[in-house]
Amino acid sequence: MCSIVLITSHAHMLTSILHLFLTGDWAANELMKEDDDGKILTFFRWESTDKVCGLSYDEMLPFLRFLDKYARKVVNGDEMKKWRGQNMDKTLLHKLTPADVAYATLTYETKSAVWSEDLVNKRDGSAIKDAVQRYHKPKGARVKKYQDGWTDEGREYYKVLKAEYKRLWEDKSVHATLTSHWRKYESENHESSFKRKASEVDKGCSGDEGIDESEDEIDLSDEDESQSNDDPSFGNSSDLGCEHFEESLV
Repeated sequence: MCSIVLITSHAHMLTSILHLFLTGDWAANELMKEDDDGKILTFFRWESTDKVCGLSYDEMLPFLRFLDKYARKVVNGDEMKKWRGQNMDKTLLHKLTPADVAYATLTYETKSAVWSEDLVNKRDGSAIKDAVQRYHKPKGARVKKYQDGWTDEGREYYKVLKAEYKRLWEDKSVHATLTSHWRKYESENHESSFKRKASEVDKGCSGDEGIDESEDEIDLSDEDESQSNDDPSFGNSSDLGCEHFEESLV
């Protein structure tokens, strides 16, 4: 059993990494497009599978970028490195689960307004404090020992997010569209990784044999795969194993 100290430390590390990427996006004026209520990626997660399958690469790009810059950070770095070494011919889509993407979405929607306000204050030398964490107790609030700060609304919303992504993750046509767009994204943004994987696939092919389409399938178990780490549905962090963590403090 991992110590609660290590679990909490991992949660803070993840939050810091997501904050770092949002800071870079803010500086480059490339923040995720938000609806009036602060929600993101609704063009993807709220649409029918037919409409999602009809999205062009450019239309899908915001979601692909979110997976690359934010959702991938939900998975422990050492775990991801080990997995990549054992699955040279697979993509990030084979590793990320609906739970991972749901947690990244929840965290972004919860904290983006506060983080953006802090960046504006730093730039302008102001001290505005109007933004709030949407699904988490206020910044600086005291949280009981070994408890996380997610609100009841946040926990319920997380379940909704997870169901939305699971619906799309399980659809074979959506999976094929995502995989096709991801490979293009990877070739344009992670050239060395794309060439390495292409080389591995070539080694496994001979004559007129094509690439086994099963390699592009995204696995999803009935147990909701490798649930994301600071999963708001878990409750107290004292109930968690080493693979999970809870964010005890803001």
